[in-house]
Amino acid sequence: MHHRSQRVSQSAVRPTWGTCAIACLLTAAVVAGVWVTLGWRSTPTLLQPDPTATGTLEVSSSDFTDPREVTFTPTLEAGFSVKTVAAGVLTGFTCTPGAEVSSGERIATIDNRPVVVLATASPLWRDLWIGTKGPDVEDLTGELVRLGRLSDDQAGRELTRTAMKAAVELTGRGGEALTYGDALFIPSPTARVGSCEARVGDTLTAGTALLTLTPTIEDLHTTTDLTGSVPGERLVHLAGQSAPLVQGRVTDPAFLQGLLDTGIIPVTGADGSGDPFTLPATVELSVPLEVLSVPAASITVHDSTACVGVDGEATEVQVVSSTLGRTLVTFTDPPARIDLTPPPRCR
Repeated sequence: MHHRSQRVSQSAVRPTWGTCAIACLLTAAVVAGVWVTLGWRSTPTLLQPDPTATGTLEVSSSDFTDPREVTFTPTLEAGFSVKTVAAGVLTGFTCTPGAEVSSGERIATIDNRPVVVLATASPLWRDLWIGTKGPDVEDLTGELVRLGRLSDDQAGRELTRTAMKAAVELTGRGGEALTYGDALFIPSPTARVGSCEARVGDTLTAGTALLTLTPTIEDLHTTTDLTGSVPGERLVHLAGQSAPLVQGRVTDPAFLQGLLDTGIIPVTGADGSGDPFTLPATVELSVPLEVLSVPAASITVHDSTACVGVDGEATEVQVVSSTLGRTLVTFTDPPARIDLTPPPRCR
């Protein structure tokens, strides 16, 4: 007998979800062989080819999402402290632990001057006048657009009269200048109050904390190995919510805030202290695959290609999953019936 050697490229032997599933199928066949070799009276029915299976089998499609159990670790950021810039007497203060605070909202008065919070890209650091230019003006006008107080074409790096009017109307002060102490920085458009640090009547100095926001979640990340899973975009399902999984991370702000609101994530130790905390979740395909369940014995595997017979012709399939006796496959054009007899080889 002559043996031929064939050089196989590295990419040709790299495992994929299809080849992994095929391997499971071949393993089932090996198990069946062991039963026969060891002399048991009968091969398990699910593994035993039917020598009389010469007809066809009606098949129907179903959805397959390839669900996987995954463990996630949250990255927590400590609660942000909202601090005053101007000194004075706190003459009015709206603060309730657990309440939501939003960018553009007036939260206090200091010496009867209204103070708002703004989720600009970076804190305002100087007084702004009509004609002032710079990245801080761009940040301010961008947030005014998001709040619906300016149109896109009215934003920019120079503070126009229109933009100034929108800014001072937001603070409720009027005039032609925005004092940076009138707008306090918050790191996100919406946040939740963790604790109130000041009371009406307090004498404040620059840098006095008014309130502290609850800790936030920067992301959920996982190191669970998803090798062998079906390729495709995936969703994470956790605590009755869903969000996209992108490169092992979940960053959807509404999803992450919703997790905090459920109370399933302890916020103590958000400064990095305490033991690591993990969350079990389910990850599955965002768009289900249309699969057909066929008998394992009806499939032929040839040169890493799987196929079944349809009207006597070998038809290539992609093996998605395999259990003893049954295999889930996808077709380019799903048939209504398949041949029970496997084709001698794949084309």
